[in-house]
Amino acid sequence: MSQQKLESPYLSFTELLASAFFVFIVMIIYLAINQGSTTSVEGEVVRDIEALERQRYELALSIEKLDLDIDALQEQLRLQVVENESLIASNEKLARQKKSHAAELSKQRAALSELEERQAAAERKQKEERKDILTGVFDYTKLIFEGETNAESAVQAELAKRRQEREQFLSAIGERLTENGLRVDIDKKAYAVAIAGDLVFASNSSRISTRKQRDVVKKVASVLTNSLSCNFPSGSASSCSSNSFKLDTVLIEGHADTKGSRARNWKLSTSRAFSFMQLLFYYSDTLMHARSISEGELSKYPLIGIAGYGEERNRIDRGDRQDEPRNRRIEIRFIFAT
Repeated sequence: MSQQKLESPYLSFTELLASAFFVFIVMIIYLAINQGSTTSVEGEVVRDIEALERQRYELALSIEKLDLDIDALQEQLRLQVVENESLIASNEKLARQKKSHAAELSKQRAALSELEERQAAAERKQKEERKDILTGVFDYTKLIFEGETNAESAVQAELAKRRQEREQFLSAIGERLTENGLRVDIDKKAYAVAIAGDLVFASNSSRISTRKQRDVVKKVASVLTNSLSCNFPSGSASSCSSNSFKLDTVLIEGHADTKGSRARNWKLSTSRAFSFMQLLFYYSDTLMHARSISEGELSKYPLIGIAGYGEERNRIDRGDRQDEPRNRRIEIRFIFAT
């Protein structure tokens, strides 16, 4: 026990040093442990921060895109609003027009109904008036028919009288020419007197050169002068007013046979008519001054004219290019005004 009491209550230096070293080692271990833990935590924090930055950037892009989409939607909405407003205005205008058209249609229907009523009333009135008129017309027509029957008979009688007088006039001229020794043919339908061509013209000739030929024309001129006195200025047309016909034209018509060419025969027939008319005027100056009668008075137009028909109105058909005296003739055609 005495030895224990003699021991120091304090640790020895070695123990203290060992303890300090132990503490140092513990501290180093602690620091090492703490240093590794802190580095790991900081790395995780950095990675989290980078991830957050990326998320923030992506979020910003999304927000920007959303803003653009919102702007586009707002523009579409604005255009749709404008279009809707235009449609609303158009619908309102159409509604007003429809209302106006309905009012106008109603007005027109009313006017049409009134017009139909008036027309129906007018038709009823016309039917009544027509009935009265027809009754009167029937009676009047009956009287007129009887009068027209009598008038038609009178017209037919007048026409027959005129035809008879014209035929008598033509026959008288034909008889006078025959009495003068001329061969003539009378066409009462055409009011024409034909003088045989061989009495006046030689074949293929328009000259009237022999005494015998000139005597034929002289006799015709004498007969026409005595027959057409009403158409001479020296006479008096009013003195012939009792006649039921008036002469408008006297045509001297030349004809040719088929001998020779068609073109030459046209020229030959016209030349024959002209030669005959010239010689008529030579023998009777009065015939040159004869005028047609219009409305009971002498007109300013000559009475006598000419025409040439070539071989187109032949009376005797003896084939082409044949000499036929009866075809190369002169016809005097009388054209009446009334």
